[in-house]
Amino acid sequence: MRALTLASPVLVGHSMGGVTVALVARRARVAPSGVVLVDPTFLTPARQREVHEGDAAARHAASLRLTDDEGIADLRARHSRRTEELARLLWRARRATRPVAFDVLVPPAPDHHELVSALGVPSLVVVGEDESVVEAAVLDEIRRVRPETRVEVVAGAGHGVPFDRPGRLAALVRDFLAALDETRAAAAQSEAIIQRTP
Repeated sequence: MRALTLASPVLVGHSMGGVTVALVARRARVAPSGVVLVDPTFLTPARQREVHEGDAAARHAASLRLTDDEGIADLRARHSRRTEELARLLWRARRATRPVAFDVLVPPAPDHHELVSALGVPSLVVVGEDESVVEAAVLDEIRRVRPETRVEVVAGAGHGVPFDRPGRLAALVRDFLAALDETRAAAAQSEAIIQRTP
């Protein structure tokens, strides 16, 4: 963030990108002004084992034996809300994904409890109502550990909230950014009053 000369940016990440955002927010020398975590892979140890033993890498490799038309049709059948154009883009991305990318699924994953506890900035967590990777118990823990965190469950979306309900996600992020702006403006106004007070 320093190299890009970003002053207090808002960081947004989906899936493992959500975990990455939480890690960056915890370690960054320049603190972000807020974070948006979209169905982050905050997995309990039991869920990590389940995902790892589910052998996603092997399933990915098997899917690559499909023709492009078969792969796109498969994506469309499993995610009927998504457009054909999006299915084509996701299929192209899947074709470009190297097997080493699945190494991130080897336990242990970063401890979600530590990451959530360390978030010292305004946070929005967005999950899909259907097939979210964030279990209900983890959402409850987020609410308990950081009650100021805004948690939104998006109906009609699975893990791929940005693909299933992009308009709804955009509206939630806009609302979150507007609230951050209001907080900043109020803080600046308070500071100005303090400065004028003898």
